[in-house]
Amino acid sequence: MIHCHGYIQYIKGTTRDSSTLDLLFANSTELIDNVSLCAPVGTSDRMSITFNILGGRIDLLPIRRRSFTKCDYEAINAYLANVNWINSFESVSSVNDKYNMFIDILHHVVDIFVPWIYVFPQASLAHNGNADAKMVNGCDVGRQSSE
Repeated sequence: MIHCHGYIQYIKGTTRDSSTLDLLFANSTELIDNVSLCAPVGTSDRMSITFNILGGRIDLLPIRRRSFTKCDYEAINAYLANVNWINSFESVSSVNDKYNMFIDILHHVVDIFVPWIYVFPQASLAHNGNADAKMVNGCDVGRQSSE
């Protein structure tokens, strides 16, 4: 069943008596290697599982975003107070045109008064495309896809 969704099951042996109770899935063969079953830890009745997560940290590029926390709201208020709203709205006839004019004015205000900043995203485990790895016994070892 998991193969039709693009996942690979890495646990090839039994983990408790004659049953495989622990599962390790990934949708990329380049994400996990050296999977092995080892002796149980402590008094556990299950085998322990060790594996390597391939890859390292990714150097992420900064993302350019507007900083609404650093904008000058007093200047925005003054600018909007000086707009001749009646003449602006009377210069177009349809409600859609009035709405578009209003939005254009707001976009212009943002362009003037809201500065751009660069934000560095959080670095995460390196993986190919949508690769995600999960250990189904309650331990996540990679990102879980939100798709």
